[in-house]
Amino acid sequence: MASSAVVCVASNSQDATAQINGFLLRLRSEIDPDTRHSTIYVTPSITDGVTLYHNLVASFSTEMSAQLLTGTFKQWEIEAGRSHSSSVVTLDIDLVIFNGEILRPHDYSRDYFRIGYRQLL
Repeated sequence: MASSAVVCVASNSQDATAQINGFLLRLRSEIDPDTRHSTIYVTPSITDGVTLYHNLVASFSTEMSAQLLTGTFKQWEIEAGRSHSSSVVTLDIDLVIFNGEILRPHDYSRDYFRIGYRQLL
């Protein structure tokens, strides 16, 4: 039985839009071709209030468990060039909701998630 999932994707790299669009293509080709998603929108960093992040929220179905999905997305981040030692975030993918359960309440309450999530409702 398929599970429902909602992810928040962000990037502050120079090619942020391309990174996020690449994520969407991969999500549609490898997990769910019927993925729904918000527009790509910009919000300031919650850390410094200055750095701008491009964001997107996507909703999809999957046969994967939450743990496997999270691991898959972490691998995609690495393949996109993500390094936690750098201030440039090439791609950040967080599983926020899984089967109706809010897994990341901190993200769920933030504008960088809420703006895109409202577009899906």
